[in-house]
Amino acid sequence: VTLTDIEACFDNMAAAAQMQSNAFDELVKSNAALVKSVAELTKSNSELTKANKQAAGLPETSRQEANSLRKKLEARGNSASSNTERPCRNCKGKGSQPKHKGYQCFELPANARKRPAGWVSCL
Repeated sequence: VTLTDIEACFDNMAAAAQMQSNAFDELVKSNAALVKSVAELTKSNSELTKANKQAAGLPETSRQEANSLRKKLEARGNSASSNTERPCRNCKGKGSQPKHKGYQCFELPANARKRPAGWVSCL
């Protein structure tokens, strides 16, 4: 091994390091461009969603406002999400299932698989 061979090795290693550095710089630039594109697309998507809601005539209610309204309704007993105060339309509350929603009633043929062993219809 001669000094010229060693110098050639170091030159090759330096060239490889420079190529990697250049490649890394290009990746950083590409990543920055992608981040900018994502930010622009997110903003555009938000604006389009807002425009669609306005075009459809839907109110722009925030999640907090919706939760606040839901809590007020529940406090009054007019909860749209709860059906536990009213008797079921199918069994009229006479069945073996206490406080259930109509679609959960064992009287419905669709819920035959969910019926407990020994279940008897109340109708």
